[in-house]
Amino acid sequence: SPVVWLRSENLPESARQSLTTDQLRDFLFPVSEAGRAQMQVQAQATGQKLPPFTLLSDDTVKTRTAQGVHVVFAMDGEVFDQVTVTDTKRTRFHMLLVHCSKQCYDRSRSQISEITDSFTIKNP
Repeated sequence: SPVVWLRSENLPESARQSLTTDQLRDFLFPVSEAGRAQMQVQAQATGQKLPPFTLLSDDTVKTRTAQGVHVVFAMDGEVFDQVTVTDTKRTRFHMLLVHCSKQCYDRSRSQISEITDSFTIKNP
């Protein structure tokens, strides 16, 4: 069964102006090219092997109340569908993550998409 995880927090004032879409992509796992490259360097330095990773989609999100990214990626037989956004004033960030096995994702893809595509935040 899919697992849904939601997180919402205040952004420190010091991070508001410098926050990038790559940082939103890499919030939990290194998804951006730069994040993956850095993880590869660290893995090589320690002799570790990274699990297989495939970026399935990477879209920007821009609505009246939010901006950010929606990424779907597969890693080590699991699929992650992640929406990470900030409010337009960048005072808070919000993340919705749906995660399950590849078989589960293939079977539940339309329902998962319905959930992630409808993820919205209200003005405070």
